[in-house]
Amino acid sequence: MRSILRLLGILICVAYSIGATESHPRGAISYSEFLAEVSGDIARVTILGQRATISMTNGATATTVLPADYRDALSMLQDKRVDVEIKDSSPSVFDAAPFLVLGFVWIVWMIKVKSR
Repeated sequence: MRSILRLLGILICVAYSIGATESHPRGAISYSEFLAEVSGDIARVTILGQRATISMTNGATATTVLPADYRDALSMLQDKRVDVEIKDSSPSVFDAAPFLVLGFVWIVWMIKVKSR
């Protein structure tokens, strides 16, 4: 039983670290700084939901949170011919992984209890 709990702990830590890595990128800039950088320092922008990952022309990356209606920023990016990629923000398998692991452990535990 202890080995199952250890495995569960390790799996939860791994699932959390994968999610934390995706949701907390390195450098964050304000939306105002993002708009100021559009003048020529931005090479590529990837938008996922309301979060934008910005790749600068010097190779640096940053992130910012976009407002609900970011049409003005999008038109500015298009005017400057910045490469814009918009990704689907639907949930991934990693969002459900901790619950799936807990369900698996619960089923294994119930089978062990019934076999006693």
